[in-house]
Amino acid sequence: MAGAVFRIEMNHAVRLLKKKTATENWWLERQLRDPFVKAAKQQHYRCRSAFKLLEIDDRFHILRPGLSVLDCGAAPGAWSQVAVERVNALGTGECTFLVFGMGCGLYILRRLPLAYLM
Repeated sequence: MAGAVFRIEMNHAVRLLKKKTATENWWLERQLRDPFVKAAKQQHYRCRSAFKLLEIDDRFHILRPGLSVLDCGAAPGAWSQVAVERVNALGTGECTFLVFGMGCGLYILRRLPLAYLM
C-alpha cells in the first residue's frame, strides 16, 4: 500500500516538475530522494526536522518524563510531536506525570493528536 501511495505521489511530482523553475525542481527532486522525508511520513511526523530533535535528545537527554515543554514557533509541529512523546505527556509510559506539550506560533496548526496546543 505504501509503495502505491509513493508511486502516485511520485507521478504527481513529475507532472509538477514541468511547471517549476530550476530551483523549485531541485528542491522537489531532493525531497523525493530524501530518506528522512520518507521516514517522517512512515512514522507520522509532520516533517523531517523531527529527527533533528530526536538526535539532539538522544545525545544530550534534554527531554525527560514529567517536564513541561513550550515549543515557540511550533509550525509545522514535528518538534511538538517529539517533545510530547519524550516527556510522556499522554501518560502512556511508566511515568505517572501527565504533562502537556504546548505549541505557539504565527500559523494556526492543525491540532496535534498528541499535544495540547495553546
